[in-house]
Amino acid sequence: MIGHPGRQHSHHFASGLMEAGLLAEYCSGQFNEKQLDDIPKFIRRLLPSAIVRNAVPFLGKQVSSTRPIGAILNHLALRMPTQGAQFWGELAGFTWYDWQLSRLVDRKKPRVVIGYEMACLQSFRTAKRLGIECVLDAAACHHALQDRRVPNRRASTSRVGRLIRERKDAELALADLLICPSLLSAQSYLDAGVAPERIVINSLGVSQTKFADAACRQRGGKSVLCLSRMPVWLRARILSKTLYVRCR
Repeated sequence: MIGHPGRQHSHHFASGLMEAGLLAEYCSGQFNEKQLDDIPKFIRRLLPSAIVRNAVPFLGKQVSSTRPIGAILNHLALRMPTQGAQFWGELAGFTWYDWQLSRLVDRKKPRVVIGYEMACLQSFRTAKRLGIECVLDAAACHHALQDRRVPNRRASTSRVGRLIRERKDAELALADLLICPSLLSAQSYLDAGVAPERIVINSLGVSQTKFADAACRQRGGKSVLCLSRMPVWLRARILSKTLYVRCR
């Protein structure tokens, strides 16, 4: 069973398990494509573009389920006037989704539960009670490294910041296996004390030939290559900070 409060790359993971005949359930916090197709077009045009853009594939009635309330709470949290309120809203959204997923785990009783950071604590606790193996798909790095690299992100000194970190640590302690997307990510968990036998690296692959032409056009000096599917405004902000640090 895969449970993700949003989408990220979880739909690819679910599709692969589906093809192998190993998927018991894919529970997403986003609407699936079939649900959107069933909505009248004039109503669908009124929906936020992110809902349509992030819709997950419909893999069949027996294995696809949606719990969108948490994602809606997260979306509303982004509209809060202060950063602290946004973090409280984000935590509430993940906690609500996790509670819904834990009930699904209790009902379906799969062999393995694959959860995502901040959204699987109660689900892992339910799985442990039932003797089910827990896998944490760590799409980022350990929060200690994140705090060092991005010091103002969910400030660790605030109450909500401490609750978020405590939740992440509790999920990590319950996980039997940790899937990391890179060597940097894996090393951050090793530095935090996670045993190496609990870590598996599933690198995010990229074909370097796709960027060969850009490399050939370089005319000396420093260059920065930005690969992402983030919003343009966020991409520009990250790129500007990178250029400031690297090129000063």
